[in-house]
Amino acid sequence: MPLFASPDGSASPIELPPLGQRSDDFTLKRQKEMFTSSLPAALLDTVLSFVLVLNKTRQIIYANKNFLDFLGIEDPADIVGRRPGEALGCEGATEGHLGCGTAERCLRCGALTAIVEGFRKGEATHEVRISRHGPEGLEAFDFRVSATRLHLDDEEFLVFAVEDISNEKRRRILERIFFHDLMNTVGGLRNLVEYLTDELPDEHRKLALMIHDVFKNMVDEIETQKLLLAAETGDLHANYLPVITRDLLLSVKKGLENHDVAMDKEIRLDEDSAVVSMITDDSLVRRVLVNMLKNALEAESGGNTVTMGCTYDEAAEAVVFRVHNPTAMSSDVKLQIFQRSFSTKGLDRGIGTYSIKLLAERYLGGTVWFTSTPGEGTTFYARWPRRPVATAGE
Repeated sequence: MPLFASPDGSASPIELPPLGQRSDDFTLKRQKEMFTSSLPAALLDTVLSFVLVLNKTRQIIYANKNFLDFLGIEDPADIVGRRPGEALGCEGATEGHLGCGTAERCLRCGALTAIVEGFRKGEATHEVRISRHGPEGLEAFDFRVSATRLHLDDEEFLVFAVEDISNEKRRRILERIFFHDLMNTVGGLRNLVEYLTDELPDEHRKLALMIHDVFKNMVDEIETQKLLLAAETGDLHANYLPVITRDLLLSVKKGLENHDVAMDKEIRLDEDSAVVSMITDDSLVRRVLVNMLKNALEAESGGNTVTMGCTYDEAAEAVVFRVHNPTAMSSDVKLQIFQRSFSTKGLDRGIGTYSIKLLAERYLGGTVWFTSTPGEGTTFYARWPRRPVATAGE
C-alpha cells in the first residue's frame, strides 16, 4: 500500500488505498456535503473547464456544472461515487474487474497517472486519450488533465481539472498534413517551371522566370507560416551552424529585390557592414531579417531607399543587424508594433513584426527593438550573441 507525504509537510503519511477499493455510501455522502457547502464548490462552478473533486479512492464527490452539462446529467447526486473514467464512459472502465483504473490498459492512462502523482507530489498534468460509446456511436477524445491536492477539514482530496483538447490535436495534425502536401505541390511546380525555363526559346524565357519567382515566393510564404506555427506551439528547435554576416545580408537582399514589396524601391547594403562569422540558426535569422526588410519596404512608397547593415560589438561579442527606412511611425503604431494581430495594413495581417520578436528572442536568445522619429525615419534592430548561449530557446 503506497504512502504519500501530507501536504503540510508533517511526518504523518497519507495512505492511498488500493486501486480497486471504494468508499462506503456514508463516507461519500459526508464528503459531498462537506465540500458542496463550502466556498470552493461555488468557485469551481464558475470555471469554464470540467472540474471534479476526487477523494482518496478516486471517486467523484463533486462535479462542476460544465462537466454535468457535458454528460447530460441534471442531478449532481447521480455522479457521486463514480470514478472519472466511469463518468465519461471510457471503454477501459468496463474492462477492469473493479472498475476504472483496474484494467491492464489503465496502467498507461494519463488520468490515473495524474491522480496518483497529484496525491504524491501535490500537483500533476498529463494528457489522456479516451474512447467511449456515446449516443452516436464510438467517440474519441483527447483531454489534458491537471490534478491538485486539496487539504480540507483534515481530509485529503484532489481537484481534477479536465480540458478537452480534441480539436487542438486534430487541428495540429491537419495543419502538418496541409503544409506537407501544399509544400510538395507548390515546390514541384516551381521545380517544373525551372526545368522548362532552360528549354524555352528566349522570347518566352522571361515570362517563365517570372512564374518561377512567383512559385518561389509562395514556397517562402508557406515555409514562413509553417515555421511560425511551430514557434508558437513550442515545436521549433534551433539548429546552430556557422554563418557569415555579410553573406547573410546579401542573400536576404537578393531574395527580396524582385519581390512585389520591393517594386520601384531600392534596397541598399551599407558598405561598412561587419563581416563576422557567427554561430546561429541560419534559417531563423534569415526569417527575422526578411520580415524586418519586408516591413521596411511595405512602409515606403516608390522611389525610396531601404538600407540594411550590421555591426559587431567586440566587447559583448554580439552582432547587431539593422534595417532602416525613411518614414517614421505614428505614436499609436509604435505602442502596438510587436503585438500578434496588430497591423497598419488592414485586417488579417500583423504577423511579420510579431514573428520578428518571437523568433529572435525566444529561439535565438537575442533582443529586438526599434527607433522611429520624424526626420530620422525608422530603424529596426536585432541583436544576437556571436555564439549561442544557454538562455536561447531550444
